[in-house]
Amino acid sequence: MSDDQQALWKTAVHEAGHVVCARYLGIEVGGVTIIPGPGYNGLTWGPDSQRALHGKEGFDDLGEDHVECVAENVSRKLKALAPGPGEDQSEMDSLFIGTRTKLIELMAGEAAERLIFEDQQPELIGGDLSAALAVSGIVSRTLEGQMALAEYGFQEARAILEEQRSVLLAVATALINHPERTLDQSEIDAAIRSAVANEAAEAERERRKRWAEIEANAERFTAHCQ
Repeated sequence: MSDDQQALWKTAVHEAGHVVCARYLGIEVGGVTIIPGPGYNGLTWGPDSQRALHGKEGFDDLGEDHVECVAENVSRKLKALAPGPGEDQSEMDSLFIGTRTKLIELMAGEAAERLIFEDQQPELIGGDLSAALAVSGIVSRTLEGQMALAEYGFQEARAILEEQRSVLLAVATALINHPERTLDQSEIDAAIRSAVANEAAEAERERRKRWAEIEANAERFTAHCQ
């Protein structure tokens, strides 16, 4: 594999990590691409994002399309809604849940890279980490706390992707093989469904194989005892 092909495969795995964790957590994904643009090598977006609304050209021209810019804007708006000292804290539960989900989604790219390329340093994590720190700032006032929350998001993402490794690789492969190296929502869901079906079929083949071995052993034991 050439250096260019290796870099493209890394980008595909990274973006597939975002996709798989988002879908696992029940977050809709509008699309994903490994075609680079201003400030990014690959990109995953939601169904109501600027990318979905304007397309690649319009999106790239908006100026605030970097993931960290989006995260900082979201963080700023949510902080404005967060209760201050002495105020009613009853809404903080949902704020924590939303922050947790977003952190896992943001750190999934690094988690995917580290899972698949164990012996290599991840390359595409700068923007994701900046975004994760911005989001963690919703519930933590200190950099230490924000880093701890980002690490929590990474570990949770890693656990999800270890469990869904076949789905991760299927989405990454679909991205590489697509003529436009971009998947829309329906193509993402199709890749995931296919991976799940293949895994289920493989599990059934293994179950049948084990059962055949059990039956053969039982027959040999019966013959031996007669």
